[in-house]
Amino acid sequence: MRTSSILMAIVVALVWGAVSPIGRFLLALSDEVLTPFQLALSRYLLGFIFLLLVHFKGKKGKFPALKHYSNWKFLTGGTVLAIFSFILFLGLESTTASLGGVLLNSNSILIGIFAYIFLREKVSKNQVIGLTIGVLGVIVMMLPSIMGDGQGTFIGNFLSFLSGVIWAAYSILLTAWFSEKEHAIEVIMINLGIASVILSTYIALTSSLWVSLNLMQILLILILGVGSTGLGFTLYLILMNRENVVMAGSIQLAVPAVSILLGLAFFAEKIEIIEWLGIAFIAVAMYITIFLNGE
Repeated sequence: MRTSSILMAIVVALVWGAVSPIGRFLLALSDEVLTPFQLALSRYLLGFIFLLLVHFKGKKGKFPALKHYSNWKFLTGGTVLAIFSFILFLGLESTTASLGGVLLNSNSILIGIFAYIFLREKVSKNQVIGLTIGVLGVIVMMLPSIMGDGQGTFIGNFLSFLSGVIWAAYSILLTAWFSEKEHAIEVIMINLGIASVILSTYIALTSSLWVSLNLMQILLILILGVGSTGLGFTLYLILMNRENVVMAGSIQLAVPAVSILLGLAFFAEKIEIIEWLGIAFIAVAMYITIFLNGE
């Protein structure tokens, strides 16, 4: 594996792992000034602009994917992305950055079973074992909130996990409908643009598109939009073309670890022993489904 690929993988893990901690911090810091809808819009709009610039540099202003795929597929993909981001940030209002990050990134466990159901791909024995362990891990992680203990509420943890389910579904849509790698950046860019239109329309009808933010909030939103969404997607798609599925799996495995470390470092979050057990279950499940999925 090339050194440049390793560096790109590290950057992707860092920027994606920062989504939950930064999102949680912004929602807490804003004191209801910044809603989950507005945060989702800010992230996607900035990501769209970044990918648009990348696309223009590579395709010289042409949009071949628009001619290659049906418009309803783009509309569906953008709608799913809009719902995903809103559910994610809504959940982060009621849980910790570390738990939210782990539950979100448990999506890699679900992708295999979704691929079996919708794409008719074969599911190995280890994938079934990994899925079972992962589901147990999610249940164990949610037990403290169900019993009224722990750092996050049940609804916050549930929504974080639901965002992971939605992301797994979106990944299947990308595989089923937008399979050509040469159109990958353009497809993500168009989906982000459609999601931004959907979110901005809802916000304009229900509240306000404009909010007053301080310098720190603006910088963090830029990191979310340009770093986590724009740069993160670009580097990830480059890696998928350059390396293999194992590389993608290694990134997914590192992302929740980054979320936990950032949550512990910047929020001094306390994780209960039973929640650590659930995290361990999910980590084992991700390892089995990613690295042992052919056995």
